[in-house]
Amino acid sequence: MRVTAWDRSREGRQKNKPKVIGLDIYRDIPHPPGREELREALKADNLVAIAKVDGSERQNISPPPGVPKERVGFSDLVIDNDNVLRRNLMYAESDKEKFYSLALQVSLKYLRDRNLRFQVTPDALQIGKTSFWRLREDAGGYQMSPSEALGWQTLIQYRSAKDAVRQVSLTDVLEGKVAERVCLKIKLFSLEQ
Repeated sequence: MRVTAWDRSREGRQKNKPKVIGLDIYRDIPHPPGREELREALKADNLVAIAKVDGSERQNISPPPGVPKERVGFSDLVIDNDNVLRRNLMYAESDKEKFYSLALQVSLKYLRDRNLRFQVTPDALQIGKTSFWRLREDAGGYQMSPSEALGWQTLIQYRSAKDAVRQVSLTDVLEGKVAERVCLKIKLFSLEQ
């Protein structure tokens, strides 16, 4: 996405005061034009940006400059050997740092005003009274090697994807074709591949 398109969508981004905006686009290298406008947009407290943290310094992609760590989530996926996405990596930690997925960061920011306690235990991530149980290498019918059972992963519960989330194009946003009732809670910006 060109920064100029991102800047032109400024009114659409914050319109209806969404609780959270998730930016699922890598912007670790500043590019003109529109660099200053993007830097200003990234200051919004309700915006969560992404980084790539796969454990290898060569493969990491930093978040956009100026976005504080508490508003950054990783976008790394855990793909099975048969190239199917079955697991959701929600949280990981190293000796020095804790890493939250974009989905978890957006969810925590969305739920922030409900004063739900978030904690990490050896077996689960807990948000209020809800537990997301950590997937182990010997978890019932799903088997994986111990080297794959890293971080806090859950099995993805696929629902009917059709119409689960209203998707609109950036072109429609820029042309004012999106109804106001759309995007009242969470807005996610990403690129189609």
